[in-house]
Amino acid sequence: MCEIAGVPGRLAIWSLRNLSEETVRFRFNMARILMEKHRCAEALAVLQDKRP
Repeated sequence: MCEIAGVPGRLAIWSLRNLSEETVRFRFNMARILMEKHRCAEALAVLQDKRP
């Protein structure tokens, strides 16, 4: 399994602060699934997406 660590990951989580709890849960679950498939770049993109 790959990891999202360091500054980019922290910034990704910080960008989720203005979203609903349901949206945040969905994105974390999607990112977890992508990381399990070793698709880390896509997982980080899901977390960094600023769209609601």
